[in-house]
Amino acid sequence: MDWLSLVVGGVLTGSGFYLRAYLTEKGKQRAAQEDLQKILTQLESTTTTVEEVKAAVSGETWRRDRKWDCYAEIVKNLGELHTLISEGLSLDRASPLFEDKLRRADEAMVKARQWGSIARIAVGPNVRTVLTRFGDEWNRAGTNGLQQGIAARWAWLVITDIARNDLFGDQREMPDEFLGDVDVPAR
Repeated sequence: MDWLSLVVGGVLTGSGFYLRAYLTEKGKQRAAQEDLQKILTQLESTTTTVEEVKAAVSGETWRRDRKWDCYAEIVKNLGELHTLISEGLSLDRASPLFEDKLRRADEAMVKARQWGSIARIAVGPNVRTVLTRFGDEWNRAGTNGLQQGIAARWAWLVITDIARNDLFGDQREMPDEFLGDVDVPAR
């Protein structure tokens, strides 16, 4: 029996060591699996947050780009309209150049009006108000080219000023009220 006890004791001791090593390794694997699961959960949360931030930034960038497009087109066309009217006023009405300036001024006015309509979706209320005042002053001017030029110049200067403030944070230099023929303020 001593021999049997010794064999059984050895088997039990060996099994105990094996079981202990097995359970220790299993515990490490289980802990690693739990750590991995925590990391994956954190990564998923971080990824979701990053995607939300990217979407917000992308949306904000898209809106800013649309504002830029509207401001750029309105300012470009109002500046062109003002310039063409000013140049046309110095020409003889029978001149072919006068007819060309008149045609191009009409085109610039149509584009400014179209972009002004689109801009009402993207820009602030002060721009919408200026666009409305410009339309009112333009209509009030009728066929008086000088008054149309004054209205176009005023709208061009004020919307440019608002755009610089809105897009770049520049200090405003001009009031939104229609003052008639205005000079660019000195700094």
